[in-house]
Amino acid sequence: PSDTTQGFKEPTGTTFGPRGVIHVADGGNHRVVTLDSSGAFMGDWLLPDINLEKDAQTYNSPVAVAAKPDGTAIYVADIVNSRIIILGIEY
Repeated sequence: PSDTTQGFKEPTGTTFGPRGVIHVADGGNHRVVTLDSSGAFMGDWLLPDINLEKDAQTYNSPVAVAAKPDGTAIYVADIVNSRIIILGIEY
């Protein structure tokens, strides 16, 4: 991303939203990044941890993303926690 101090680390999946928006699963940084159609940084989501034990250290790793056809949500596969996260999108 061009407007953030943190670049990609292990980007593993992409999907496209309306108007050419690109969503990238960045597993190494535990986040999903959104870029506009020219590749400029729009924002990112840090995925919430699952913490079953109060002091346990937990990790998450988004490996794939898919967009709802109308662009109102993206689905993120978190391989470490064996879950799918649904993120609501507003443009």
